[in-house]
Parts: sequence; structure tokens; C-alpha cells
Amino acid sequence: MVRKKEMECACGKLGVQPPILLGFHDGMGMRTGVGEAFKQIRELTKILKEKIDSLNPAFIITFGPDGDTGHPDHRMIGNITTEIILKEGWDKKYPLYYVAWTKEQSDAIYPENLNYMNKQYLNVAVHVEDRHEAIAWRAIKCHKSQLTENEMDEWINLDKKDTSNTFYFRRFSVKKGVQKGF
Repeated sequence: MVRKKEMECACGKLGVQPPILLGFHDGMGMRTGVGEAFKQIRELTKILKEKIDSLNPAFIITFGPDGDTGHPDHRMIGNITTEIILKEGWDKKYPLYYVAWTKEQSDAIYPENLNYMNKQYLNVAVHVEDRHEAIAWRAIKCHKSQLTENEMDEWINLDKKDTSNTFYFRRFSVKKGVQKGF
């Protein structure tokens, strides 16, 4: 309930619709055993596939194999989303993009906690105006259960040093067909 309220607060600050929360817990039941985790992962996959198909998004943004910060839940949701796209053959219907950071951004913001990708793989760059970035900083302040006030301020101050105001993404793509050998 706390994290739900924080997400609603952040979405309100950003002026976007509240998130669709699917009701799964961090770690997908791994604390109670691998059987429970497998059960929850199957259920999440089913629900997420249905949600994607019913929403019919123009594109999907998720986490890549790096999981942004390496967080296991970030990696898992990105993997499950990618799995659905591949199983259903939806790579053209729902273009898939992964959040990505340059090494320079990672080093400047959170060198120990922010994964980065080699810049040659970052094929989408979105520039954000200063006024929009300031709105994002206000949204960060909603996440009081995840970050201390000092951590939020540190994050914002480090982010302010990156004056490029550019967010990067990697579009997922697959070469179709079968080649003979490696």
C-alpha cells in the first residue's frame, strides 16, 4: 500500500496516469521457496501478456538484461516482457525498448548502483528540457520508503550535474530466419 501511494504521488507530479500494479511482491515469493516463485512468475507472465494485449500500446519500455540497477525484480520484469514479445511474435506490433545509461551517466550519478551499456548499442536518445527534469526531481521525492531524504537530494544534485538532459534507450530487435551454423 505504501509503494502504491508513492507511485500514485510520483505519477501525479509527472502528470501521467497512475500505474497499473499487478499485486506481486518483491522477489516473487523466493523467500518461501522456488516453487512459489515459479508459480508467481507463471501467473505474472499470463497477466502481463493479457495486459499488453488489452492495452495495445504503441511501444513498451522496460528494463534490459542489466536491470537498470541490477535489481533482480527489474531484470525479471524485463526478461518476462521480452519473453512474451518473442513467444507471441509481437516485436513489430509492440516495439520494445530498454532503459539504458551511458558509462558517463553511470559514473556521474551512481557508479556502484547504475548499470550502463556501451554507447554503440544505444539507438534512441530523448532530450528532456530543464523544466521537465525539475518535475522528475519532484516526483523522486514521493519515494520516501525507498530512499532517505539525503539519498533523494544526493540523486537530484548528481543528476543536475549531467547537463545533457538526454535519456537513452535500446530498441530490442531480432534477426529472423535460420542461419546454417554459427
